[in-house]
Amino acid sequence: MFHAFVFYWLFSFVSVWAQGREKLPNPLGEGTTVFTLIGTSIQAFLGIVGIIALAVFIYAGITWLTSAGNPDKIKKGKDAMVWTAISLAIIFSSYALVTFVISGFVK
Repeated sequence: MFHAFVFYWLFSFVSVWAQGREKLPNPLGEGTTVFTLIGTSIQAFLGIVGIIALAVFIYAGITWLTSAGNPDKIKKGKDAMVWTAISLAIIFSSYALVTFVISGFVK
């Protein structure tokens, strides 16, 4: 019985406290739609992909420069650069396609 009284006493003031508070602002901004949220997520993902691609390019360059004439290390560095460039081309073309499709839905 005592626990029920304490529980009621603690949570009976919640409605009174909530009445004096202001409405919280939307952190995503006013008028945020699903499409703008998807677009923002894709842009954030592309930023991360760009950072990773830069790191792979730097790794490939260091591998190539420190190969000391070893044909296996030279091939490894060149292959890393080529595959990174190909993957960036695929990712950016898919971004262009998704942007085109989403802009068609928004209008």
